[in-house]
Amino acid sequence: MPENHTFWKRKLAALLHDPPSKCLNLGEHEDWSARAMAAAGLDTVKYPRLPDWEASAADRIPFPKSRPAAVSCAFDGVKAGFHHPLGGKDQAPCVLHFDKELSGLEQLEGQDSTVQPVLDDSALASWNPEEVDRARFFAHWRLWRQWAREKDWRFSFLPADTRIPDHTIWHHMQVTSAFAGCAVTDDPAVPLRPAFLKMQIGPVQDFIAAARSIRDLWSGSYMLSWLMAAGLKKLSELAGPDSVLFPSLWGQPLFDLHWRDSLWSQVAVSNHPKAKKCWDAIAPSPATLLTPNLPNVFLALVPADDAERLAKETEQAIRNEFQRIADKVWDACQEKGLCDDEPMISEEDRKERFGTQLRHFLSISWQVTPWPEDLKSCLALAPGKGSKMPGDVALERIEAVRTMAEELLPAEHRDSRYYHNSGRPDYKVSDPAALKSRGLAWSVVLAHNAWGLDGARQLRDFPGKPSGPAPGTANNKDSLTGRDEAVAGGVTWQKRMPREWKHLFKHEGDWIGAVTLVKRLWHLAYLKSEWDLATDSKEFPMPNLHSLAAGSPFGNDEKDEPGAGEKYFAVIAFDGDEIGKWVSGGKTPSIRTQLADYKDSSNVQRQGMREYFERDPKFEKFLTTNRPLSPSYHLQFSEALGDFALHCANAIVQGHNGRLVYCGGDDVLAILPADAALECAADLNRAFTGQAPIKSRTPRLKENEPVEEGILSAKAEGFLAAANLLDDDRRPIPFVV
Repeated sequence: MPENHTFWKRKLAALLHDPPSKCLNLGEHEDWSARAMAAAGLDTVKYPRLPDWEASAADRIPFPKSRPAAVSCAFDGVKAGFHHPLGGKDQAPCVLHFDKELSGLEQLEGQDSTVQPVLDDSALASWNPEEVDRARFFAHWRLWRQWAREKDWRFSFLPADTRIPDHTIWHHMQVTSAFAGCAVTDDPAVPLRPAFLKMQIGPVQDFIAAARSIRDLWSGSYMLSWLMAAGLKKLSELAGPDSVLFPSLWGQPLFDLHWRDSLWSQVAVSNHPKAKKCWDAIAPSPATLLTPNLPNVFLALVPADDAERLAKETEQAIRNEFQRIADKVWDACQEKGLCDDEPMISEEDRKERFGTQLRHFLSISWQVTPWPEDLKSCLALAPGKGSKMPGDVALERIEAVRTMAEELLPAEHRDSRYYHNSGRPDYKVSDPAALKSRGLAWSVVLAHNAWGLDGARQLRDFPGKPSGPAPGTANNKDSLTGRDEAVAGGVTWQKRMPREWKHLFKHEGDWIGAVTLVKRLWHLAYLKSEWDLATDSKEFPMPNLHSLAAGSPFGNDEKDEPGAGEKYFAVIAFDGDEIGKWVSGGKTPSIRTQLADYKDSSNVQRQGMREYFERDPKFEKFLTTNRPLSPSYHLQFSEALGDFALHCANAIVQGHNGRLVYCGGDDVLAILPADAALECAADLNRAFTGQAPIKSRTPRLKENEPVEEGILSAKAEGFLAAANLLDDDRRPIPFVV
């Protein structure tokens, strides 16, 4: 980054500015943080206050000072629990309570430090200093949270702020480090210059739907997730994985896989009892590695001065990966003699057609929106009251917060850190109040960015193809799309087909274009040969519909033997409702449900921030206002979709003797016996909405793998747990859905 020579060290310092157990020991948390920084080799790096202030303003609300306001907000996890980030029902919060308190300061600091990743320096001896700093940052971002929850699941849900305990300390740490990456120079006093980068790739629906087989459906969905992972790998290489706020990349198997060879398999850790290399500690299961669950759009917080370059390099990385895939498919076809001259088309013409179609296929749009310099300028990006556009809705929510903090909050209760001119020697609490941090305007700037991307997508280029329609067999169209001229198919091509591929091309009359050919073969020509993924028909068989209908979901699609008796199969297409509104913040919960509200140890005295605001009716409008969209909301919403896709969907479908084709978080395609379809759909709905399904089973790729029945349970409404995901005390680790 320009003039930023300690980029990764500053991001790591920002990530470590709070210890995980801060909420349990506010008095000593800065000392614990300093020791964590020293353990990471950051003794000389200054504490990054500006990123912390921006992140806190974006995630929280300007609360009153505790003592003047006579309000107490402690967190023990038992009486005061963790509030579900998406809210509850009928203005009632969904709260996760611990089975017992976390206690003992020495034990807490020991837990923080014991699971803090320590890299083996000998493995990094040949790396340049910047690569070493990046490796340390990646390891802390990826492994510290995982190891903490594996040691004790309660560390997953320690809040960043006890007054509004609906986002974890881990998410606050990430947002802070993302803001730290937006520093212009190494001087911590220079204001940050952040920007939103939003990118979307396509086509989606038409690409996935152009399918002749179940494997085609899986292949199209998986390829879009794969290309997104390739682009996010490049962006994270330059700006850090923490910069990506939607989707959350933490714990994403496909993203981890893209860093396997260049980082995780190279870096060793010295304080993990079972893993020598980081990849051994991450260890995603084969089933999750083959589950497509990354969306086709991402949102990142990046340095404004570098944002356009980052966007272009990310886009190019996606296009380069697609080209690599296509090249491997072409090489595989050429090796099998499928590209040789035919009477109607030469190899040269076929290759030119192949390349032309692929160059025209991907549609990638992106938008960069630099943040204005102050809160007032950021809020001016809203379209104006009465428009009912997302930016206007966001502004209304922010104005409710500003009214509370600047007009309704008693002067003696105000926390001067939130307001302008609070640092003046002559400052008085009675001075006019004006909030200062632009982090509060997160949702308005984001809505402006989304509006710009929508416009960019409508104005994309459509390059013309060099040749018009022509008669003759050589110009037959793709049988599935009806659009591109065929590069494969016909009698001659079918006769040359190697035996091991014939099950992929069962319909001899099909003519297919370049994109369909790539989708049909890339799992063998690229995923299997280049990445060693278990994608061939023996390791990852697609279901035979006859056997699946009869309740045997792992029959191989290469075999066409009929099942016993008159059996039927069903297809479930599951799509979450109004997901666009959820992602854009249109359905965030009310502020009331997210505020801390509990009783003291006597179970009589009510405590928490909600009780403070309910003392006076003038705060009622503020309490009923929807919580402004925040970065931690984005991260946790994305994780909820990912948790459902990775831990729930496959387990439920296989629990009903079906096979999952794909799951993108809010969309599911599954095939199963017809008489199990309605029960399975009901269980999917239960899990998606935070209730325990009736049937679930350990996911597997093929028959005869060990399974466990009923692995999913509800820890609380909105929080599920899987019996095959345990901490060191053999307790299931909860996750948000």
